[in-house]
Amino acid sequence: MNMRRVCISLLIMVTMVLLTTVSQAHTGNHETGFSTGLLHPISGWDHLAALLALGIFLFHSRSAWVSVSLFFVLLLVGFTLGLLGMSVPILEPVLIGTVFAGAALLLARIKVGMVCAVLLSSVFGLVHGNAHGLESGSQPMLFLLGFFISSFLLTFVGCFVAKLQESYQVILSRLIGAAALGVFVFCFVKELV
Repeated sequence: MNMRRVCISLLIMVTMVLLTTVSQAHTGNHETGFSTGLLHPISGWDHLAALLALGIFLFHSRSAWVSVSLFFVLLLVGFTLGLLGMSVPILEPVLIGTVFAGAALLLARIKVGMVCAVLLSSVFGLVHGNAHGLESGSQPMLFLLGFFISSFLLTFVGCFVAKLQESYQVILSRLIGAAALGVFVFCFVKELV
């Protein structure tokens, strides 16, 4: 792993996170019902890109199952905190940062150790769950069930892409990484305008 590339990527990510304030699918609207939860991760490009990138990234980490499990446990914890009205500090910039982090890791083909994978998946889960808990409407548990199922399937698809033969996996990983980067740039530019 090229440490200089990692440092540059992290510096860019931190800078962009601090400059952005809103992600595409987190509009502040109250979300309700099973079908809304099921469709939400596939209706926002930031969710698609982040969850597919997370699946690919976690598949290649040394702690894939631990990281995936922690992601979903912390998704539930974050959602619960949101239901209770507690928000993660600088939530929206961190959400944008998770999309950028996924894109950077895929495009640079950076492999991280167990501790880093566990930390990243935990932050991803906590902030995404928290955002949805804060935005939950009159049927939060039905929304959560649909959202959880859809998020799990998208993460699994990312793992499946990672399992493909190396030649296909590189192409698909880079396409998903480029899409995630495109989403990040779109959200960033949208905030500047």
